[in-house]
Amino acid sequence: MRLLLTTIIITCLSISCFSQFTGVSSSPNNANDCDIITILINGNLSSSNCSFVSSHSITASIITIGVNVSDSGIGAQVITPYNETVILGMIPSNNYTLIVNQYYLGALQETNTSLLSVGSCCNATSSITLANSGNCIGETTSFIDNGTVGSTLVWKDNGAIFNP
Repeated sequence: MRLLLTTIIITCLSISCFSQFTGVSSSPNNANDCDIITILINGNLSSSNCSFVSSHSITASIITIGVNVSDSGIGAQVITPYNETVILGMIPSNNYTLIVNQYYLGALQETNTSLLSVGSCCNATSSITLANSGNCIGETTSFIDNGTVGSTLVWKDNGAIFNP
């Protein structure tokens, strides 16, 4: 009997965390480049003493999120649901591969891969009026676009479109 109790106590003291994804989703649905995009990760931890820390990176069209699970020692072995929200912010329109990796003490446990499509907001129209009365063809014209990249630039002279 003593051996059985000792085995049970040692087993309880040596519980390590494992975790499992139950879902990965993005918000808002049908996200655009002008939206603040968040990723919601749902999962289960194997023990009440598990904790997790997340990080993310965006490289070209790949978004990688890492969830590193650890434990603090003694804890009850009970499935504990968790939710983690990762804020990506505003990202350029593109079709991204979203990779969510879950680690236990640095060792990869599970990977969830999905597609995240980010559309484009409405086209912006801007009117730039020069301070002087004219601008000659070949002369440099500068303006600030506040960090957005325009897909087209249309020049008009008295209402008529031209290509300088």
